[in-house]
Amino acid sequence: MTMIISKKKVIEHFWAIFFSGMILLSVFGGVFSREVLDNSSIGYYINYFLWISLGVVYVIKERKNPFSKEYVIISGLILLNTIVGMIYGKVILDLRADNLHQGVIIGLVIVMVMGVNWNDYLCKEDLLLLMRVVFIIGIIASLYAMIIQNQNWIGVLIGKERMNNAWEYRSFFGQRNVFAYFCFLSVSAGMYLLYITHKKRYLFGMLLLTLQIYVTDSRTAMLMFLLFLTMCIYLNLGRKGKIVLPLLGVCLILLIIVFTDLSVLIGRFYHETNTSFGDSGSLRFNMWYSGVQYLFSNGAVLSGFGFDSQGPYLEPLFKLKSFHNAFMDIIFQGGIIFLGIHLYTIGKVIKSVSKIENKGYKYIWISFIAAFLFGCLFDSSAMLYSSNYEAIISTLMLCVLTKIKIESDKI
Repeated sequence: MTMIISKKKVIEHFWAIFFSGMILLSVFGGVFSREVLDNSSIGYYINYFLWISLGVVYVIKERKNPFSKEYVIISGLILLNTIVGMIYGKVILDLRADNLHQGVIIGLVIVMVMGVNWNDYLCKEDLLLLMRVVFIIGIIASLYAMIIQNQNWIGVLIGKERMNNAWEYRSFFGQRNVFAYFCFLSVSAGMYLLYITHKKRYLFGMLLLTLQIYVTDSRTAMLMFLLFLTMCIYLNLGRKGKIVLPLLGVCLILLIIVFTDLSVLIGRFYHETNTSFGDSGSLRFNMWYSGVQYLFSNGAVLSGFGFDSQGPYLEPLFKLKSFHNAFMDIIFQGGIIFLGIHLYTIGKVIKSVSKIENKGYKYIWISFIAAFLFGCLFDSSAMLYSSNYEAIISTLMLCVLTKIKIESDKI
């Protein structure tokens, strides 16, 4: 009887289990390929396999439920735009025309996550399972970092070689910003779990994850976290609270300006660097301006220069492989057409979230989307529909889990 019930549960929650497997294989497959095999590119192939598997399994299992024609057309447009971009990249930047597969994969991903009504296949229990998977991975990564890299977080807290220790504090991820971003995703998952279950253990876990973001000194992840938390509090406040909170924020900003040397504060975000290649706010603004100018001067505004074209352009000029801005990476690789598709799909997600009846649940999603879009202005690794573990989790959370409806205000 137990086996029968177990099989029924697997069938009932099949897609939640499948997505959980995708997340686990993506994260730990990336860790294995980088730390054990010393070949991070294998992690990308694992993620390609996972996205393709999702499409194949869906077609086999749900063949009676076709994809939305709208997103099939969008997928075809992406493929055509990729071919045009490849030609520009070959002629202008002398790139090898070997990135067509990325356009195919991204087209498939958009059809799968946006062209399927996942609310028909997922429920509140599935949401809990997937959020717990993201949350637990974050906790494991945090504990691993605090035990194995204890000298780094202690060094940051006591102010000993703070920048170097923060840079090295990455858990089992490839880089500290990646670790910090994953902690942000885990904090967001923890907020859902706390709201739905009301269990305090998630609050303690969120505090641990917040500490990790602080220790990494990732400004983008910290600002994303603060925006997410502030919006969650603000949206759930009553009418008086919504007046008081902004006033308190203004007072805090004024106090910082009065008691801090403003030039030092600006320098912290605009001029100061904690990397060997001189990364800073001013460098990033210069990169973005240079990239836009290059697109216009070469007539590639519509189609861009093809996938992975930003690296060959940026490295000789700025010693970086990315614009550190997801929207700039998108427009440089795929032009206004590809950027427009991204913004269109994000608009669809926001429209879906706006229809959620449960206010508290809706406010968490609104806060998460706002923080995610803000983070995209300063980081590219979590760009939707691409093939790294950050992008896989971000895409599933933003484009699939937002479709799970919790109708009433009672959880």
